[in-house]
Amino acid sequence: MMFRLPGSWIVVLVVCGALAGCGPAPAARLPCVPTQGELFIGGQPASGAELLFHPADANSGRWLAGMPHAVVRADGTFAVETYETKDGNADGAPEGEYVVLVKWMTQPSTPQGERPRDDHASYDRLIGKHYNPATATLRAKVAMPETRLPRFQL
Repeated sequence: MMFRLPGSWIVVLVVCGALAGCGPAPAARLPCVPTQGELFIGGQPASGAELLFHPADANSGRWLAGMPHAVVRADGTFAVETYETKDGNADGAPEGEYVVLVKWMTQPSTPQGERPRDDHASYDRLIGKHYNPATATLRAKVAMPETRLPRFQL
């Protein structure tokens, strides 16, 4: 019986290896359109604000990999990236219509010795108001060959 055990383990390892290769295939990347814009809040550049481009048709089922996103620079500009940045250039966003979600985080200030709250909305300068697809007011349409969005104002 002891001599059969190693052979059994080989069969188990072969079966596990075969099953490991049966997982879902890597998601296909959609072609991206270079996309830039600006975000100003209260007339000032929203430096450091994070934008997430949520598909307007959330039930499209095409979002298997990557979600367009951007971080606002000090001058208020941003460049959208979905999968990667190459040579300092963001790849853009797939064509389509989006609800643009905005989160503008601040460092939590807590009294000395207290632990910061774990409620992320409490650190969002916009109090989560613009980070819910159901209530967000910004919209974007991305189309070939390049998209320069109108200035977003909050």
